[in-house]
Amino acid sequence: MKIAVVGKWGSGKSSISRLLTQYLLQEKQKVCAIDSDHNMDFTDLLGYEFNEESPSFRDLYDELFVFLDKDRRETKPKELIRENLWYSRFFLDTPDDFTKKVMIQQGENFKLATLALGTEDVMLGNSCAHGLSNPLKIYLSLLDEWKYTVVVDGVAGVDMINFGLYHACDYLIIVVEPSRNGIKVAKQIKNLCDISSVNYGLIVNKYQPNAYADQIYEEMGDKVIGSIAYDEGLFAYDYEKIAETVKKSIANIYMEMQIFKGFSLIERIRKLEELKGN
Repeated sequence: MKIAVVGKWGSGKSSISRLLTQYLLQEKQKVCAIDSDHNMDFTDLLGYEFNEESPSFRDLYDELFVFLDKDRRETKPKELIRENLWYSRFFLDTPDDFTKKVMIQQGENFKLATLALGTEDVMLGNSCAHGLSNPLKIYLSLLDEWKYTVVVDGVAGVDMINFGLYHACDYLIIVVEPSRNGIKVAKQIKNLCDISSVNYGLIVNKYQPNAYADQIYEEMGDKVIGSIAYDEGLFAYDYEKIAETVKKSIANIYMEMQIFKGFSLIERIRKLEELKGN
């Protein structure tokens, strides 16, 4: 299963991504964590120090096209996805040559990869984040994650959802905090998901009983799959220090995603092409 975690800046999406990853690893499941955000908090929260020697989707873009036997100058990403959509080209359990290069093995059951949009040359350069995100968009679309759960920490806001970066993901977690702006951004993401046939659910993060929390459940309650209460243990970066109630909440949230039946990969990609006029 491929899961992407999105929300407004400061909603705690990277913390939710880390919590879900740690829960799955504690359950002895195989996990592939992918950091697609500019600030690269997810990578840091998982204990990896990214450096100039670290592999990334951004730096291996040309090699991705070589692996797929295509010329990057002549083939658009959407064409590459369309041509290969009916069968997988990348594999996690028995890694292909490209996957071996881009993944960082963090443990027996744990792989980590990053888009690396938060490095200085990107932040100060002229390249568009959309173009730099294309290798991950292609990879997710053509990835067979068999035996693995893929957890993608998304870019804050709606832009990359509109771009289609997460359309290959089976489920999108929208992280919403009980605040006025948090609700506004969550609604924007929710509406875009409804329009583009993306499977999704909401997690109310930093939950506390107040008028904003009531508003979330009144207006979007049918899409809420769980809540995570404020817990100091989440800031200790140690799963053992997280409250048992929080651990139980993330376990129930994962179960909700597992039993969800929604749009297929083909349906999601076709809807994206329809909306983009392709």
